[in-house]
Amino acid sequence: MLTYVLNLKTSVKRLADFTAAYPETLPAFKVWEARPPEKCSPPAWWRGSGPFWSHTENFKEVLRFCQQRNETMLFFEDDCVFAPDFKERYEEFLAEVPDDWEVLNLCVNNTASILRPPKRISENVIKPALGFNTNAMLIRPEGARKMRLQLEKESWPCKHIAEQILGYLYSDETFKGYAPFQNFIGQADCWSELCQKMRGERWYNTFTFRDLDGKLKLAPGRYEQRKETP
Repeated sequence: MLTYVLNLKTSVKRLADFTAAYPETLPAFKVWEARPPEKCSPPAWWRGSGPFWSHTENFKEVLRFCQQRNETMLFFEDDCVFAPDFKERYEEFLAEVPDDWEVLNLCVNNTASILRPPKRISENVIKPALGFNTNAMLIRPEGARKMRLQLEKESWPCKHIAEQILGYLYSDETFKGYAPFQNFIGQADCWSELCQKMRGERWYNTFTFRDLDGKLKLAPGRYEQRKETP
């Protein structure tokens, strides 16, 4: 399996923190050196920020590589944090994911769940309707192809970032994208190169969803490690 972490060469501490926290049960990773904004020239129609565009270009390159190699890729950005019981939850999630999956968004952001709530399909798996975030993903070549084509469209609303444009793919029934019901990977408390500001630790686990019985419910909230039964 291809396994990469996206990292700016100047973000030395972030890579060191990611490496120190990286679970031993996952495959060894290689570093994908991200191109900084000054090395990614946006098209004339682009009205967003330089970091927003460079993020898009870097992710397109990752997707193209996955597609060309025709291998599944485990992809991370270098601000990932892992839950203490990551191994257990990751294994439970993978065991329940439908066999036809194309993309597994391992740190999904269901911000727009009020408008388009994700659907729970098992105890530990949801089918997002607007699945934002590119922080941690398991990607099959067909999923890489579909995401890359989505990012190569020139009909973007101005100032939208890659993860927002990709989010709309999940509302397409032919796109087989799934996510954990409760994220076991979050984003660290650190400086965001994308937003150019400090961001607190976030797990994106508060959202509205449609449960197995079809009823709208509220997810349990930010990540909490399971307590052992005495």
